[in-house]
Amino acid sequence: MKIFCSIILIFFSYSFVFGWTEINGGIRGIVTNAESGQVIRGATIKLVPFEGNGKEKRSFSKDAGEFIFTDIKPGVYNLECTAFGFKTTRIIGIQVREDRTKLAYFKLSRGYAAEVTNIYSYAALAAKQKTAIETGASTTESIENTPATVYVVTAEEIEQQGYMGINELLRDIPEIEIQDRYASQDYNSVSARGVHGNEKVLILIDGIRYSSMVNSKYALLENYNIRYAERVEIILGPASALYGADAYMGVINIITKEGKKGEQFSLTGSYGMNHTTSNAFQFGVGNDDVSFSMSGGFYYSEGAKLNDYYLDEFRFYNKKYLQDGAILNSPVDQEGNMQTLPIKPFDMSRFAYFVEGKLEFKKWKIGIFHNQEQHSSAVSTKSHYSPYWAESRFGSSLTGLNIEHVFLPKRSSKWTLKSVLNGTLMFTPTNSKYINAFSNYKDAYSIGSDFGVRLTETFNYKISKRHKLAFGMTMQHSITLPKSDDVPHQNNNPFLPFSMANTPDYDIYYLGTDYTDLDGNSLKIYQDFYYIRRIILGAFAEYRLNLNKKFLLTLGLRFDQIIDISEYSPNKEARAYNTLNPRLGLIYKPFNNFNIKLFYGEGFLQPAPEQKYEHFGTFFPVQDAAGNNTHITGGFWHVPNEDLLPEKVRTTEFSGKYGKGDFSIGLNTYFNLIENAIVSRTNYEKPMFVGIPATATEQSVNSDIPTITYGTTLRADYRLVFGQEEQVQLKIHASYSYADGKMEGLEYLPFTAKHTLKAGLLFQWKSFSISNNILYRSASYNNGSIDIDGELIQAGNPAFVVWNLFAKYSFAKQKKAKVNLFVKVNNVLNNQYYHTTDNSTISLGASPQDPIRFIGGFTVDFGG
Repeated sequence: MKIFCSIILIFFSYSFVFGWTEINGGIRGIVTNAESGQVIRGATIKLVPFEGNGKEKRSFSKDAGEFIFTDIKPGVYNLECTAFGFKTTRIIGIQVREDRTKLAYFKLSRGYAAEVTNIYSYAALAAKQKTAIETGASTTESIENTPATVYVVTAEEIEQQGYMGINELLRDIPEIEIQDRYASQDYNSVSARGVHGNEKVLILIDGIRYSSMVNSKYALLENYNIRYAERVEIILGPASALYGADAYMGVINIITKEGKKGEQFSLTGSYGMNHTTSNAFQFGVGNDDVSFSMSGGFYYSEGAKLNDYYLDEFRFYNKKYLQDGAILNSPVDQEGNMQTLPIKPFDMSRFAYFVEGKLEFKKWKIGIFHNQEQHSSAVSTKSHYSPYWAESRFGSSLTGLNIEHVFLPKRSSKWTLKSVLNGTLMFTPTNSKYINAFSNYKDAYSIGSDFGVRLTETFNYKISKRHKLAFGMTMQHSITLPKSDDVPHQNNNPFLPFSMANTPDYDIYYLGTDYTDLDGNSLKIYQDFYYIRRIILGAFAEYRLNLNKKFLLTLGLRFDQIIDISEYSPNKEARAYNTLNPRLGLIYKPFNNFNIKLFYGEGFLQPAPEQKYEHFGTFFPVQDAAGNNTHITGGFWHVPNEDLLPEKVRTTEFSGKYGKGDFSIGLNTYFNLIENAIVSRTNYEKPMFVGIPATATEQSVNSDIPTITYGTTLRADYRLVFGQEEQVQLKIHASYSYADGKMEGLEYLPFTAKHTLKAGLLFQWKSFSISNNILYRSASYNNGSIDIDGELIQAGNPAFVVWNLFAKYSFAKQKKAKVNLFVKVNNVLNNQYYHTTDNSTISLGASPQDPIRFIGGFTVDFGG
């Protein structure tokens, strides 16, 4: 922390000392036709101070399309270029430095001068705060005018850091914590501000939700490839007042590139250790009337042989299983009985792919999205109870389609009506299965799917420059088959929720019950499929006030009614839940470059049908003295709870940020009060499941005691630029986060490190750049479990430091072509470190992470 404060002090000292001897600079550039590449003569270029205070200057493009401004005071400016028959183009946030001439190039598109294209240069850190984002408000607003905490990662930053999957990007965002190899089903878990679970984050692509509409669990990996995103917007805190259910922890909005920006094509390919390959493409074509864009990606890795690096964690595996195929029968077998399995190679492979396309025709947009990921279902488990075979897989597949229309009245510019209709289908791939102690080391397949359609209407009305109003409504209809218990055989096609399946017709029974008694009577118990229909009706309103750009007020309110109908029950029982979620934001700007924000918001999370009806465990036959089967009994079982109530979070946040030129610093503090938090409780008193006695049952329940979380984050960014042509740059960022709280029955707030430090240094010299990122995280703990003696066991990982590096070199730069070569090194110091797992009785508690990994590749860009 002392080092962190010292760096900030140095930044201030540098700015103070060198501020005494400023020498003016200049701007020069060329204006061309974006379609033909021909120079444009006689264009008008205006130079306006970024903050809007100061005298406007003008210049005109000459015969060669060139223009120049001289004797410009160092600072941040906006450039605006207009020419007859062309759209107006603005470059926002161009920075003029001492005794240097800044280059600026305008590529104008045909159209009306009233149509304005904004280009955000991000040349100055302060300019980034003016970025117009689409998340966090009912209308497009700049970062500084959005009341909630916002982090934006631009296309330039994505390229500089070498991000491919959304998981890599989130790893470097302040306040966000990721546990990799966290659980067999969802692989990783995201947490922020004391709230954890991927299902509590709303994923949007171009403002359209592309995640399960009923909050089913899924992994956040390269199945959301962001290599060619225009930017990624991340809002932390509840946003239910805007988006409804599942915008509980935050919102991630992936903004894709538009085809109307001209013909463009980009391709990335890479290969590295453990046969890892990560690839992506993007192309676009079109104009303002009709355009099409598409992007996609594929990732595969065999994974590291962790048993060669983490000898203590895999001692049993190396000494027993690999030698003679021995493996323990059960975690509750205190005698340590074993059985013998075939010896197969260690496998932790995973793959992911995605593809998305967008067609735009005037005011209509049609988008399609599909992704899938599969990983080892042995992740996070002890090798005593899981053989780590290649056929142990689990995954998810998601497909989405959306249609969007924006109505703009011809005779008024005060209001718009936006209509969005979208649908998603998610299912568990048919090869998803477990092979572990719970399945008695037999194939145990999983079945699950959900489908939903959602219609949203949003009406925006601009009363005046100061006052804006928005309101709208949402209707959603979903049907789902929550994840089943282990199924003894693979089905050729996924069970989709459109029609109910009768389990006896498919011979789907609980494992361990396929026996007969002495009289030949079947002891088989067929599974229940808990089909659920969910209907959501919602309405929202938001008012925004802007007084002289000094004081901004946001008032929002949303009402939702959620109805869950049990399609599997004979009487079609319905459960209705009503929720009202307000939102209040205050922003005050006492002077330029500084703002203070106060935010209060509420969020709710309707439990996923999967969470309500999740059930898993073991059955086995009981035999008499003669060895004949008499009846079925149960071991440990997690049982359904269809009476689970929605979780409710109330958040209060205070933040402030100062940014000028190449320096910015911000501080935010939050307090969360969470009611009806879902916890697990274990029952040893006459436990039963489907009428069968069990050793113990566990059930998800709502806590009667509120959960409290609180914390603060300090972040600073600074940039140094050297040379007349700004060929050398240093970008430095650092953030420190403190988080803590209290949850019923737990000593530690689960999946939340108290102390987290994230820092990065980017060095750029001409066409070469190298980015270094360091993560320090103190200990994290899982959500705990109660053993048979009533003792709390809350496992976790110790503190760790990991250093990641990405370097690239650009060459063969032509007018419309560029080639990059890059190398990525994860865990440069080859440290042994761990992430926290879930609380399963066969989980590791602390899951080993990958050793050092190298990957190299290339990127080719054409057009644009």
